[in-house]
Amino acid sequence: MAHFSNSFIRLVAFGILLASAFISVRCSSSDSTVPIYGCTDPEAANYSLVADADDESCIYSGCTSPLADNYDDRAELDDGSCIYSGCIDPAANNFNPQADVDDGSCIYSGCTDPDALNFAARAEIDDGSCVYSGCTNSEAENYDERASVDDGSCVFRGCTDVDANNYNPIATIDDGSCQYSIHPPGFTYLAENEEGYPEFVHDQTSMVFVQLPGGTFTMGATVPYDTLGVPGQEMPGVDEFPAHEVTLSPFMIAKYECTQREWETVMGSNPSRFVGINRPVHQVSWNDIQVFESLSGLSLPTEAQWEYAVRAGTRTRFFFGDDPGPVNAGWPIAQLYTVFSPNAPPAGPAEVGTLRPNQFGLFDMYGNVYEWCEDYENEDFFSSPEATELDPVNDEPGLINSTWRIIRGASYRNTNPDGAFRSARRPEAPQTNRNVDYGFRAVFNFPK
Repeated sequence: MAHFSNSFIRLVAFGILLASAFISVRCSSSDSTVPIYGCTDPEAANYSLVADADDESCIYSGCTSPLADNYDDRAELDDGSCIYSGCIDPAANNFNPQADVDDGSCIYSGCTDPDALNFAARAEIDDGSCVYSGCTNSEAENYDERASVDDGSCVFRGCTDVDANNYNPIATIDDGSCQYSIHPPGFTYLAENEEGYPEFVHDQTSMVFVQLPGGTFTMGATVPYDTLGVPGQEMPGVDEFPAHEVTLSPFMIAKYECTQREWETVMGSNPSRFVGINRPVHQVSWNDIQVFESLSGLSLPTEAQWEYAVRAGTRTRFFFGDDPGPVNAGWPIAQLYTVFSPNAPPAGPAEVGTLRPNQFGLFDMYGNVYEWCEDYENEDFFSSPEATELDPVNDEPGLINSTWRIIRGASYRNTNPDGAFRSARRPEAPQTNRNVDYGFRAVFNFPK
């Protein structure tokens, strides 16, 4: 046992001696002749602890994205450490989903108007999305054309009196425009017509009447309105002068010429040659109409009332202007308003109300049938003091034609509206005549 132990010890000692010699030789050789190559940069991923000579084999890890804040231009291996700055708000126009750090660069679009309901304080770019509240009714005084949401602020001017004819239920401010009609017994109020005048129906005859306000107007021909120097144009007669001011009280006039149905309702018979319940009654004399008046409580218009009604506030040759249209085209403007015979006479008058009305809402004031007036014929009446009195009427027979009455408006048999339909024209006829184109239009005069 002692022999084995001594031999083992001698063997270990010999090994140590041999290793020391080897190390000594190796160290001597390294220090003097053989370098150790490798990456000598401690920051490199492959840094060698034993290398004493750099062989440019260093490999770096880091952020490889040039867009990152911490981009490392040496890095070949991305280690996921990239840091990006930018807009981190997903609601922004320039939201950057890579950004980790907000750099305050966010840009927002939206409504930039502080007056809008959806004003966005941070918006820099207006995207046209602004929504405004206000009055959306274009008829209101404070209509806001930008508003898409009505806020109930609309202000309307109009008549606020529920008892007025033109009461406006949406009016919030009364503008003094209220109109009140006189409501006589025997009539039922209908409504205002499109021209703004109250209409009533006569209970007995079913005639529709338009209530006119009266007032002052100029009656008769006025140069140059009725004398334009056009070849073939009819010149005004001497009985149309002088033009003079006339003042009328309010009155009601029939919207249409008296129809055969209305005449027969009162009189029990129909004298008309061309039968049709909605055609104007014709072949009636002034005397015949006096019986109709006594049975219905209605009247014929005075000549002044008739001209006031046909002019409807105008001072031109016709209520539709000075020009009826080219003669070679059949007077096309006149044909819009009047029943006449530009080519050949039609088979009697047309049904009432088939063409356009005048500015009072009255139909067939020219053409269709002549319309009897209350007045006697007198070509000098316009020069008399009575012509300028309130509600003038010539109730004195003339010295020559003592039974002749004024008959206005012309008829379907007229071929030249340029001469026949002038508002100032004053035809006349014996009051007993029952011509095929003689009719009438009724009025109702309020008691004085």
